[in-house]
Amino acid sequence: MSSLDEQLRALEQQHNKPSPPPATDLDEHLAAIESQFQQKPSQQSSAPIATPKQHEKNDSLSVMLQSLEQDTVSQQLKHSQKNQEICHAIADLIETKRKKRIDTSQNAKAIAAEEKKKREQQKYFRDKAEQWLQALDPISNEGMWFYEFAEAYKSPLDAAMDYLMALE
Repeated sequence: MSSLDEQLRALEQQHNKPSPPPATDLDEHLAAIESQFQQKPSQQSSAPIATPKQHEKNDSLSVMLQSLEQDTVSQQLKHSQKNQEICHAIADLIETKRKKRIDTSQNAKAIAAEEKKKREQQKYFRDKAEQWLQALDPISNEGMWFYEFAEAYKSPLDAAMDYLMALE
């Protein structure tokens, strides 16, 4: 029986031994990351110097970046110049319209002044024609000629006005 007791005790001891907790996937990942970080510093110190191909790649990348920056700057400059041209065109158009408005108002003033002058001139000749008709002797040679001349007009006053304008 002692062998049975011994075997039972051995089994109990094995069973009572604290077993390590089972490793989870997370623990495994953390351990892998730690080992990578521990390896990197040693690798960095022994990293080889960049090869000419890598320099060419870096140079071509920097050339491409520089070209892109220059294109962007030149496009912004073109847009700025176009905006300035548009602003100048709008300013010119506004100035042209303003001048036309001024010219129109000046023309209107000139036309009004000319019409006023015509009215004053017409009044002057009307007054002068009325005085001339009052002084005209209808039986005189001039009076007879005038009344014959006035038959082509609406009134003797209109005929007298035209006659006196022609004399001046």
